[in-house]
Amino acid sequence: MLIDLTKQPAQGRLHVDLCIIGAGPAGICIASEFAGTQRSVALLDAGFLELDGATQMLNLGLAKGPVLRDHPFYLSSSRFRLFGGSQNAWGGWCTPLLELDLQRRDWVPHSGWPLSMAQLLPYYERAARICGLHESAARPVAERPTAGDEVTERLYYFAPGQRTTRETFERKLVDAENVSVYLGANVTRLDCNPSRTRVEAVRACTLDGVELSVTASHVILAAGGIENARLLLANDLGNNNDLVGRFFMEHPHVVLGSVHLPEKAKWNRYLERMDPDLDHGAMWALALSAETQRAHKLLNATVQLWPDQAGSNPGDEDVFHARLIMRAEQCPNSESRVTLGENLDPLGVPVAQLNWDLKSMDWESICTTAELVGSALTRHADAHVELVISGDSPWPAVLWNPDHYNPWGCHHVGTTRMSEVPRLGVVDPHTRVHGVGNLFIAGSSVFPTEGYANPTFTLMALALRTADHLEELL
Repeated sequence: MLIDLTKQPAQGRLHVDLCIIGAGPAGICIASEFAGTQRSVALLDAGFLELDGATQMLNLGLAKGPVLRDHPFYLSSSRFRLFGGSQNAWGGWCTPLLELDLQRRDWVPHSGWPLSMAQLLPYYERAARICGLHESAARPVAERPTAGDEVTERLYYFAPGQRTTRETFERKLVDAENVSVYLGANVTRLDCNPSRTRVEAVRACTLDGVELSVTASHVILAAGGIENARLLLANDLGNNNDLVGRFFMEHPHVVLGSVHLPEKAKWNRYLERMDPDLDHGAMWALALSAETQRAHKLLNATVQLWPDQAGSNPGDEDVFHARLIMRAEQCPNSESRVTLGENLDPLGVPVAQLNWDLKSMDWESICTTAELVGSALTRHADAHVELVISGDSPWPAVLWNPDHYNPWGCHHVGTTRMSEVPRLGVVDPHTRVHGVGNLFIAGSSVFPTEGYANPTFTLMALALRTADHLEELL
C-alpha cells in the first residue's frame, strides 16, 4: 500500500522485518520479492509519484573536479527523488557484464569482483523476466570476429514497455498488504547500538516536520550511489577503513568522429530495432575483444554507430554514414569520491560533495580503443573513418555534442564497493556492510568496477540475490 507521510500524524513508530531506504530499481526489486509473503516490509522513499520541486532540491550539493567544472548542477540533474528513482529516466538498456568485467585485471587497479558470472547468471535470468526480456538476454553474446580478429560485437537489449519502475512494480506493491510504501519519507538518521554494529532505528521525516521511526530486523540502504555514501558518512557507519564514498565511477560518453561504411544493409542492425523473434528492442555495438584489451591493457567500452545523414552525399545511397559514439569504462580511482560538504540541507543533513576525478589511463584507453576500432574498420570493412580525438585532445573535458547526447550515463557507481575483506571494501559479497550485522546496501554503489554495461540490469540482479539472502536470514 502507498502512504503519503505528509498526511500522517506528526510522529509515528513502526516495527517491520525489513526496512528498505529508497524506492529506485534496487529497493523496489527487493520489496517486490517479499510482496504477498508473511514478512512485513517498509519501503521509505523521499519522493512522491510525481516530481516535487522542493523535494528534488534536497539533491543539491557541491560537484567539482575536472569533468564537472562546467556542470555544477550534476548532483541534482543526474538523479531523482521520485518513486522509481533513476528508472524514471531509464531508456531500458539491458545487457549483462562480461566475465572480463568481473575478473581481476592486472592493468586495472582495484579490479576484481568477489562474484563470478556463474553466481550472477541465475539472477540475470530473473532480472530479464522482470524487465520483459527473453532469458537469453541474461547471457553475454559470444565473441566473434567482426572487423578483423581484434573487433567483436556486443548486443544491447531494450526492455519493452517496462522502462519505468512504476509500470513494472507499482501495482504489485500497492496490492501487497504486507508492504507499506511511505512517500515523502526522507531518511536523515540511522540510530545504532553503542558499538555501532547494528542499526536499531531508521529515522525519516517530511519537509513539513512529520516524523517516522522504523525499527527492523534488517535494513537495506538502496538510495543510489551518491545518497548511499552520504547517509553512511553522515551517520558514521561502515567507514572504518575510510572507503565509504571512494571509487566513484561514471560512464563517459565520447564522440570519437565519423565513419562511412559501404554495404549499408550490413550495418542496419547497429540501430535500435524490434527483434521479431524476441519481441523486444535490440541494438548491436562494436567492441574490442577480451584478448585485444589484455594485449593493449585497455578498459572496456563499446562503440555505437549513430546515423549521420549530414555526412551523406548524392549517389552514395548504399553507404552507411554514422557518428562513432563511445560508452567507456572508468578506472577505479580512490580520489574520485563523495564526501560531506560544510552546508546542511533543510533537514539538517550535510549535503553531498562529489569530486569526480579521472586518471590518465581513462583517456589513453579511449583514444587507443578509438584508433584500433577505426583501423580495423578501414582495413576489413573498406570504411572511411575520421577521428576527432587523439591523445593530444583536451581531457577530461567531456562536452555535449550536436545530437544532445548525454556526455555521461548518469550512472553512479562504486561508492560502497563490494569485497571479501573489510580493508578492501564497504560491503561483503552478500552486500552486507562489513561490521554492521543487519545493514545491507543495494544498487550500483557496490560494484567494484563498472565494466562496459549500463548498470541497471546488473544492480537488479544483485538486488534479487540480496533478497534471497535476506529470506534465508529471516
